[in-house]
Amino acid sequence: MLALCFDLVTPPMLEEEDFNREITGDEKRDNMKFRRRVGSLHPGHERVAPYCHHLRIVLYKEEDLDNFEKLCKFAGLQQPIRVPIDAYKHGFCSFKRLHNVHVWLRALEWRVAFQLETILHNALLNTEDLLTHLYGPINKLYQDHPDVASVVLRYFTEALQSSQTRESPLECFERVRAKKLTVTQPPLPPGTFQCHHVCFAPTRMILEGPYVIQSNRVIREWAAYHDKFIRVDFRDEDRLQYRWDREVDGRSFLEQRVGGILKNGFELAGRKFEFLAYSSSALR
Repeated sequence: MLALCFDLVTPPMLEEEDFNREITGDEKRDNMKFRRRVGSLHPGHERVAPYCHHLRIVLYKEEDLDNFEKLCKFAGLQQPIRVPIDAYKHGFCSFKRLHNVHVWLRALEWRVAFQLETILHNALLNTEDLLTHLYGPINKLYQDHPDVASVVLRYFTEALQSSQTRESPLECFERVRAKKLTVTQPPLPPGTFQCHHVCFAPTRMILEGPYVIQSNRVIREWAAYHDKFIRVDFRDEDRLQYRWDREVDGRSFLEQRVGGILKNGFELAGRKFEFLAYSSSALR
């Protein structure tokens, strides 16, 4: 079986169009908003897309690979490298595994669960790593040191992004745990609080933080629950503002992706979040 494997910096921008769309003969009208941005290829891909950001296209004939190489040459792109790659179905994003992860996260304190969601959504580890190799050590950390477990896991998340290739996830976790368990966090400046961040891209959620940000009237009114608030923004896959060509109908995508979240909220780590307010700059 031949396949094209794309090692992408950001997930691809997915678009759809009607196979048998009506053509009027008016070039300007026919080429206006006939494609639509989508967040997944089909319902099955919708479950996998937030965790798997690379792309593999299966080819039916060897001639298809030759044609692809010609297209790369014509476009001035790097020629594909032909190497044998064994593909196995591990089921990392199967319904059962994702369900087991979500059940686990609902039983954990919010700040701890957020860091584990960050590891999955930012594609640092997969469900097997968490459920098989790290389940016991993380639970032990949470039981023995509940006050600093989320801090240690945040350092673990940062360490995974620059982890040595020969270091296993468990070895990385034990190294960070031994080093950061006794680290004392400095007090926050007056008028600030720790806030978790979620960036909604078309196919995924990018989780970050918590970061120290300026407090406001609403947060001060609910000071005892400041860690229950989360800051949200909407960006394209490359973290820039949404943009599309005139051939793309972006309005329907915004109504579904952005409007759907603002109206219906979203669930993360077993917690339901609802829209509260926006700043003037965010509204623009």
